[in-house]
Amino acid sequence: MDRLYSVAYSRSESNSSLSSSAKWIEQLFGAAFSGVLSRTIVHPLDTIRTRIMSSSIIPPPTLTSTFQSILKTHGILGLYRGFLLTVSVQAPAVSTYLTSYDFAKNKLSIYFPNSIPIP
Repeated sequence: MDRLYSVAYSRSESNSSLSSSAKWIEQLFGAAFSGVLSRTIVHPLDTIRTRIMSSSIIPPPTLTSTFQSILKTHGILGLYRGFLLTVSVQAPAVSTYLTSYDFAKNKLSIYFPNSIPIP
């Protein structure tokens, strides 16, 4: 996820002509975008994992059998059940976390200039 954030955020870092409030807003939206993108990629795997963990069958079904079962009964959209709710929670959380991390890193670097660089 941090890799996605750095790609979405790199434009903001390189553009020094923006005011500090514009940079902050751009960082916020870049972080929210990275959260939505990462959730879009990972959500089908979480759906399969949840189905396997909630199964009462002993031994539990395999990854491939669960995947095939979801596709057969619900189609490709079955892999994205609950996606909107998850994204509506994760986008603000990720954007707040990563933006506040950058803010704290920049403020603390003033007091610790010779410390190990934080990516």
